[in-house]
Amino acid sequence: IEEEIEEEIEEEIEEDGGVEVVIKAMKKHKGQPLLQTHGCKVLARLAMDKVARRKIASDGGITAVVEGMEAHKSKVPIQMQGMRALGTLGETKTIGTQIASEGGVQAVVQGIRKHKADPKVQTQGFMALGNLVRDERARLKVVKEGGTRAVVEGMHLHTTDAILQTEGQKVLGFIADDAEVKATIQRLQRSATGFK
Repeated sequence: IEEEIEEEIEEEIEEDGGVEVVIKAMKKHKGQPLLQTHGCKVLARLAMDKVARRKIASDGGITAVVEGMEAHKSKVPIQMQGMRALGTLGETKTIGTQIASEGGVQAVVQGIRKHKADPKVQTQGFMALGNLVRDERARLKVVKEGGTRAVVEGMHLHTTDAILQTEGQKVLGFIADDAEVKATIQRLQRSATGFK
Protein backbone atom coordinates (compact mmCIF):
# COMPACT_ATOMS: atom_id res chain seq x y z
CA ILE A 1 0.00 0.00 0.00
CA GLU A 2 2.87 2.38 0.82
CA GLU A 3 4.33 1.89 -2.65
CA GLU A 4 0.98 2.78 -4.26
CA ILE A 5 0.72 5.92 -2.13
CA GLU A 6 4.27 6.94 -3.07
CA GLU A 7 3.46 6.45 -6.77
CA GLU A 8 0.33 8.59 -6.43
CA ILE A 9 2.31 11.34 -4.70
CA GLU A 10 4.98 11.24 -7.42
CA GLU A 11 2.33 11.45 -10.16
CA GLU A 12 0.73 14.39 -8.37
CA ILE A 13 4.08 16.18 -8.13
CA GLU A 14 4.59 15.67 -11.87
CA GLU A 15 1.07 16.80 -12.77
CA ASP A 16 1.39 19.91 -10.58
CA GLY A 17 4.55 21.03 -12.40
CA GLY A 18 7.02 19.76 -9.81
CA VAL A 19 9.60 18.69 -12.38
CA GLU A 20 9.71 22.16 -13.92
CA VAL A 21 9.90 24.00 -10.60
CA VAL A 22 12.71 21.78 -9.27
CA ILE A 23 14.78 22.21 -12.44
CA LYS A 24 14.16 25.96 -12.47
CA ALA A 25 15.29 26.28 -8.83
CA MET A 26 18.41 24.21 -9.51
CA LYS A 27 19.36 26.41 -12.45
CA LYS A 28 18.69 29.64 -10.57
CA HIS A 29 20.51 28.64 -7.36
CA LYS A 30 23.56 26.75 -8.64
CA GLY A 31 25.68 27.97 -5.71
CA GLN A 32 23.46 26.35 -3.07
CA PRO A 33 24.74 22.82 -2.38
CA LEU A 34 21.82 21.79 -0.18
CA LEU A 35 19.29 22.87 -2.82
CA GLN A 36 21.30 21.06 -5.50
CA THR A 37 21.45 17.89 -3.39
CA HIS A 38 17.73 17.88 -2.76
CA GLY A 39 16.96 18.80 -6.38
CA CYS A 40 18.97 15.82 -7.63
CA LYS A 41 17.33 13.58 -5.05
CA VAL A 42 13.83 14.63 -6.16
CA LEU A 43 14.68 14.18 -9.85
CA ALA A 44 16.21 10.76 -9.17
CA ARG A 45 13.10 9.69 -7.32
CA LEU A 46 10.72 11.00 -10.01
CA ALA A 47 12.87 9.47 -12.77
CA MET A 48 11.93 6.03 -11.54
CA ASP A 49 8.81 6.57 -13.68
CA LYS A 50 9.47 6.29 -17.46
CA VAL A 51 7.14 9.18 -18.36
CA ALA A 52 8.71 11.45 -15.77
CA ARG A 53 12.16 10.40 -16.99
CA ARG A 54 11.40 11.77 -20.46
CA LYS A 55 9.94 14.96 -18.99
CA ILE A 56 13.01 15.56 -16.84
CA ALA A 57 15.30 15.01 -19.85
CA SER A 58 13.26 17.26 -22.16
CA ASP A 59 12.91 20.04 -19.57
CA GLY A 60 16.64 20.49 -18.97
CA GLY A 61 16.99 18.24 -15.94
CA ILE A 62 20.17 16.58 -17.18
CA THR A 63 21.91 19.92 -17.60
CA ALA A 64 20.69 21.07 -14.18
CA VAL A 65 22.12 17.95 -12.51
CA VAL A 66 25.44 18.17 -14.38
CA GLU A 67 25.83 21.87 -13.58
CA GLY A 68 25.09 21.19 -9.91
CA MET A 69 27.68 18.44 -9.80
CA GLU A 70 30.26 20.64 -11.53
CA ALA A 71 29.61 23.56 -9.17
CA HIS A 72 30.09 21.37 -6.09
CA LYS A 73 32.73 18.80 -7.01
CA SER A 74 33.97 18.43 -3.43
CA LYS A 75 30.51 17.87 -1.90
CA VAL A 76 29.83 14.16 -1.48
CA PRO A 77 26.02 14.46 -1.08
CA ILE A 78 25.56 16.36 -4.35
CA GLN A 79 27.89 13.99 -6.18
CA MET A 80 26.03 10.94 -4.92
CA GLN A 81 22.56 12.32 -5.63
CA GLY A 82 23.66 13.66 -9.02
CA MET A 83 25.07 10.24 -9.96
CA ARG A 84 21.86 8.63 -8.74
CA ALA A 85 19.74 11.02 -10.84
CA LEU A 86 21.82 10.51 -13.98
CA GLY A 87 21.90 6.75 -13.48
CA THR A 88 18.14 6.56 -13.03
CA LEU A 89 17.55 8.76 -16.07
CA GLY A 90 19.99 6.55 -17.99
CA GLU A 91 17.75 3.53 -17.54
CA THR A 92 16.12 4.70 -20.78
CA LYS A 93 18.72 4.12 -23.54
CA THR A 94 17.82 7.18 -25.63
CA ILE A 95 18.20 9.37 -22.57
CA GLY A 96 21.64 7.79 -22.03
CA THR A 97 22.68 9.30 -25.36
CA GLN A 98 21.42 12.68 -24.20
CA ILE A 99 23.23 12.36 -20.88
CA ALA A 100 26.48 11.61 -22.75
CA SER A 101 26.05 14.63 -25.02
CA GLU A 102 25.18 16.98 -22.13
CA GLY A 103 28.26 16.17 -20.03
CA GLY A 104 26.71 13.62 -17.69
CA VAL A 105 29.22 10.86 -18.31
CA GLN A 106 32.07 13.28 -17.71
CA ALA A 107 30.44 14.50 -14.46
CA VAL A 108 30.05 10.94 -13.16
CA VAL A 109 33.62 9.96 -14.07
CA GLN A 110 35.00 13.14 -12.48
CA GLY A 111 33.01 12.45 -9.31
CA ILE A 112 34.36 8.90 -9.16
CA ARG A 113 37.92 10.17 -9.57
CA LYS A 114 37.55 13.02 -7.08
CA HIS A 115 36.14 10.79 -4.34
CA LYS A 116 38.27 7.65 -4.80
CA ALA A 117 38.49 6.98 -1.08
CA ASP A 118 34.72 6.93 -0.57
CA PRO A 119 33.27 3.51 -1.43
CA LYS A 120 29.71 4.86 -1.35
CA VAL A 121 30.49 7.45 -4.02
CA GLN A 122 32.34 4.81 -6.02
CA THR A 123 29.40 2.41 -5.84
CA GLN A 124 26.86 5.10 -6.80
CA GLY A 125 29.08 6.17 -9.69
CA PHE A 126 29.49 2.60 -10.89
CA MET A 127 25.72 2.09 -10.72
CA ALA A 128 25.19 5.22 -12.81
CA LEU A 129 27.77 4.12 -15.37
CA GLY A 130 26.22 0.64 -15.38
CA ASN A 131 22.97 2.13 -16.64
CA LEU A 132 24.62 4.60 -19.01
CA VAL A 133 26.86 2.06 -20.76
CA ARG A 134 23.77 0.27 -22.04
CA ASP A 135 23.60 3.04 -24.63
CA GLU A 136 26.20 2.73 -27.40
CA ARG A 137 27.16 6.42 -27.55
CA ALA A 138 27.33 6.73 -23.79
CA ARG A 139 29.50 3.58 -23.66
CA LEU A 140 32.01 5.16 -26.05
CA LYS A 141 31.95 8.37 -24.01
CA VAL A 142 32.70 6.42 -20.82
CA VAL A 143 35.81 4.95 -22.47
CA LYS A 144 36.95 8.29 -23.92
CA GLU A 145 36.50 10.06 -20.56
CA GLY A 146 38.63 7.47 -18.77
CA GLY A 147 35.69 5.79 -17.07
CA THR A 148 37.06 2.27 -17.41
CA ARG A 149 40.29 3.29 -15.71
CA ALA A 150 38.34 5.05 -12.93
CA VAL A 151 36.25 1.92 -12.36
CA VAL A 152 39.29 -0.36 -12.25
CA GLU A 153 41.08 2.00 -9.84
CA GLY A 154 38.03 2.10 -7.57
CA MET A 155 37.78 -1.67 -7.61
CA HIS A 156 41.48 -1.94 -6.64
CA LEU A 157 41.00 0.48 -3.74
CA HIS A 158 37.91 -1.21 -2.31
CA THR A 159 38.48 -4.93 -2.73
CA THR A 160 36.43 -5.89 0.35
CA ASP A 161 33.23 -4.14 -0.81
CA ALA A 162 31.22 -6.82 -2.63
CA ILE A 163 28.52 -4.45 -3.89
CA LEU A 164 31.10 -2.05 -5.33
CA GLN A 165 32.92 -4.96 -6.95
CA THR A 166 29.69 -6.26 -8.50
CA GLU A 167 28.72 -2.86 -9.90
CA GLY A 168 32.23 -2.34 -11.28
CA GLN A 169 32.12 -5.73 -12.99
CA LYS A 170 28.78 -4.85 -14.60
CA VAL A 171 30.27 -1.70 -16.13
CA LEU A 172 33.38 -3.48 -17.36
CA GLY A 173 31.28 -6.37 -18.70
CA PHE A 174 29.12 -4.09 -20.86
CA ILE A 175 32.21 -2.33 -22.18
CA ALA A 176 34.16 -5.54 -22.85
CA ASP A 177 31.31 -6.94 -24.96
CA ASP A 178 31.30 -3.99 -27.39
CA ALA A 179 33.48 -4.38 -30.52
CA GLU A 180 33.41 -0.66 -31.33
CA VAL A 181 34.53 0.16 -27.80
CA LYS A 182 37.37 -2.36 -28.11
CA ALA A 183 38.50 -0.65 -31.31
CA THR A 184 38.29 2.76 -29.62
CA ILE A 185 40.36 1.52 -26.67
CA GLN A 186 43.01 0.21 -29.06
CA ARG A 187 43.10 3.58 -30.90
CA LEU A 188 43.42 5.46 -27.60
CA GLN A 189 46.21 3.14 -26.45
CA ARG A 190 48.07 3.57 -29.74
CA SER A 191 47.74 7.36 -29.62
CA ALA A 192 48.90 7.41 -25.97
CA THR A 193 52.02 5.43 -26.84
CA GLY A 194 52.67 7.27 -30.09
CA PHE A 195 52.03 4.24 -32.34
CA LYS A 196 49.59 4.36 -35.23
